[in-house]
Amino acid sequence: MVSFHADDFALAVASSKDIIALCQQGKVDSLSVIPNISCFDSCMKLYQAAQPTFPVQPVLSVHLNVMEGRPVSNFLSLKDLADEKGLFKVSWLSLLAASFTPWKRGRVRAQLAQELAAQIRRCLGTGLFDKAAVNLDSHQHPHHIPIFFDAMMDAVADLEKEGCRISCIRCSEDPLSPYLATPAIYGKIKLANVVKCAVLNLLSAKVKRGLKKKGITPTYLSGVFFSGAMTEGNLRPVLPKLIALAERKGRPLELLFHPGQVPREEIASRDEYQKPDFVEASCSPDRAEECRSMAVLKDEFGQ
Repeated sequence: MVSFHADDFALAVASSKDIIALCQQGKVDSLSVIPNISCFDSCMKLYQAAQPTFPVQPVLSVHLNVMEGRPVSNFLSLKDLADEKGLFKVSWLSLLAASFTPWKRGRVRAQLAQELAAQIRRCLGTGLFDKAAVNLDSHQHPHHIPIFFDAMMDAVADLEKEGCRISCIRCSEDPLSPYLATPAIYGKIKLANVVKCAVLNLLSAKVKRGLKKKGITPTYLSGVFFSGAMTEGNLRPVLPKLIALAERKGRPLELLFHPGQVPREEIASRDEYQKPDFVEASCSPDRAEECRSMAVLKDEFGQ
């Protein structure tokens, strides 16, 4: 099964409206909702108002986020995660280091579990998510980091006591072989994205073991190798190979797009975004091309 997924809903009002427009065209199979940005309530109200106009109802996923913005839970109890202004201060490398730091690991894991549970509950509180079939992923894929994954599973265990059931957790394994077997894209390969794929694919072993214990089939993901450039021109030569691999392995294939462009004036008006490279990526005109490409490819390859 091929799923066309829109990431970063509720990152900003303008980009969320772009995603809603795609939903109204029936181009979105699933989308991820960021729980901890200040425009969350406004974006969810827009989504709820537009929902009756969607020809197909997308599956909603909680986009767990500790990389940008403020915690949903009390930041005063998150000393290792948030600064004195209540903004997240962690990075991929700091979380990876904490995974292998014995005197820090337990403390950070507990703080992460507290915050992740709060983010999931906030989404469930909208009434738009199915409590009996909760989907989870994360902003910039930190759930592949051991300490984050363990904390997420701690949060899941607590929520299951409240009657929640987890239906899917994204496996961010973007297989390299189909890309490397496609000479037409060699000139478009970015070394940084290859490294990201290699790291996530290596760390996916723990994720797959965890999913197996929950009876969840791991997905393949296409969205890391062409991070920031999930365009028709990049994907079309390699997509048949990705689909064939997923079918051969009996795994769903998730095509991850960021189809909403954020106006610089909207993102600059808030202090929630601390990383300049993330701001640049969010405001990039390439996101408009991802929006167009998602619609075109959905018509051709969607199911």
